[in-house]
Amino acid sequence: FDELDLMHLDIKPENVLMESDKSVHVKLADIGSTEYVGETECKYSITRYYRPPEIVLGCGMSKKADIWSLGSLIAELFLGHVLFNAENENQLLTQIERILHTKIPKELIEKSPNASKFFDENGNLLPSGDINDSKNEIENSFEDIINNVSLPCGYSEEKLEKEIKMRKPFIDLLRNMLEPNPEKRFTLNDVINHPFLTDLV
Repeated sequence: FDELDLMHLDIKPENVLMESDKSVHVKLADIGSTEYVGETECKYSITRYYRPPEIVLGCGMSKKADIWSLGSLIAELFLGHVLFNAENENQLLTQIERILHTKIPKELIEKSPNASKFFDENGNLLPSGDINDSKNEIENSFEDIINNVSLPCGYSEEKLEKEIKMRKPFIDLLRNMLEPNPEKRFTLNDVINHPFLTDLV
C-alpha cells in the first residue's frame, strides 16, 4: 500500500489475515475503502474504534490515518479489548482526550468544517452522552494502562525481565502512532525503524 501510494482506510482485526496462528506473515483484506493519496474529499471511512481525529473532523485523509488505525489495533491486541470503545464520534474524541491525556489539536479544530458539532466556542468538547462526561480524564495514564497488563504466567525470570524492559519502547511506539496531530504522527518508515521493532530482529 505504501509503495503504491494507497490508503487502506479500514484497518481493524477482521481485515488482518494471518498465514497461520504461529506465523508473523499477515495480509490486509477488504480493500473496498482504499483510496489513492491526494483525495481532496474526506470521506466517511474507517470503523469508528480505529478512526483518527482528522477523519472525524473532516480535515482530510492521508497515510497517517492508517498509522492511527494500526496503533489502535496493536493496543487492542495487547490489552485484550478495544482501546477507544465509543458509541459515537463525540464519545470517540472524548475518549481520545481522556485516555491519551491530551487535547485534540487546535489546528484540526480550526480546520474542521464541522467543528461546531463537537466543540464549543472555546474549543472544549461538547457533552457526548457518556456517563463519564463529568470527568475530565481517566485516572490512569496511557502508560499505566499498558503497564498494568499482567505479565504472562509460566515465563522464566529472564523472559519476564525482557518483557518488562520492552514495555517502555512499546509504549513510545504506540504514543507516536496515536498522536492526535497527523502532522506529528509517525510515518510507516518511522514505525518500521522504531527501536521496539529493530531490537527484536
